[in-house]
Amino acid sequence: MRNNCYKIDESEKGHEMNSIGERIEKKCKELNISIPELANIAGVNYKTLKRNMTAEDPNPTLQHLKRLSIALGMSIDNLAFGEDGSTDEEIAIILNDLKNIEKEDKKRILYMVRMMIAESKNRK
Repeated sequence: MRNNCYKIDESEKGHEMNSIGERIEKKCKELNISIPELANIAGVNYKTLKRNMTAEDPNPTLQHLKRLSIALGMSIDNLAFGEDGSTDEEIAIILNDLKNIEKEDKKRILYMVRMMIAESKNRK
């Protein structure tokens, strides 16, 4: 595992981690990506992300929240407030991810989803 992968260096930040920062850090650990990698994946400035993760500037823009939530695979509600997002929002994130998948893979995914829905209905 990489050293200092997930945490903001204490000497750099100078502020305690805020709740958004804690959720970002936790999710990065789960995904095994570093904070700089997250910034790159999400298309946000690393220094801005660091400030948003601390008390220095704890209010990221909606655009940054959207980009980070997509990159982390979590709802904006969950990222910003620690609340589970609505199922509709989670579905929207998944549908957005499907845009970059090849047509044949999409067909297989739709088939699996339909089978799971049918199985769920049969259990009721």
